[in-house]
Amino acid sequence: HGPVPARVTSDDKKEKDGDAIAKELKALEGKWRIVKVEADGKEIPADAIASGRWTIKGDRIEVTDEFTDEATVLKLAISLDANPKHFDTTMIIVGKQKAIENEGAGLKDKLVPGLYKRDGDTLTVCMRSADKLDDGRPKELKAGEGVNLVVLERVKDEQEELQALAGEWKTVREYVSGKEVRNEAMARWIINGAEIISKSEGDPEGKLALKLDPAAIPQAIDL
Repeated sequence: HGPVPARVTSDDKKEKDGDAIAKELKALEGKWRIVKVEADGKEIPADAIASGRWTIKGDRIEVTDEFTDEATVLKLAISLDANPKHFDTTMIIVGKQKAIENEGAGLKDKLVPGLYKRDGDTLTVCMRSADKLDDGRPKELKAGEGVNLVVLERVKDEQEELQALAGEWKTVREYVSGKEVRNEAMARWIINGAEIISKSEGDPEGKLALKLDPAAIPQAIDL
């Protein structure tokens, strides 16, 4: 006799969905840096968002930046059935900022509906803006009126970052004391582990030790 088929119950589906969500939340865990923000269709200058960090653990997101004394904490709920996937947050702890008021305090206990896509070490999140929550979930992963788009990159440890940087790089611009300088013999760097070999026409080959701190704000490099 072969196996006897059994009808899939709603409880079976809930268990399967719960397992999939737990697996996805695990994949989202870690520290992420904000690399791009568009609000109402306008991109925020890079230097204004460079210190922004999300730390995801389980169904919680800690939001910090250079002004943070205590992190803002969001409760995260995702759904994998839709395409794009759903990404809903509720602020449960209003963080404290250094010398300034937390502008997001008005969102305490309010559900902010959103969408997301995870592509390797890049996370894209689209959320309804605070003043347009009644408009419901965004329709697509795209900034627009009443919709904010946030792009984040996973913060790697030093070894992972060194591996990502490995290879040959050429100088395309050079700045000294904040001013661009013209240099006909632009250097090439070959990065191998924690070592840089510097090559420039007419100059002897040089070697530099490389030290990274990917978690620093902004990221730090010592040569």
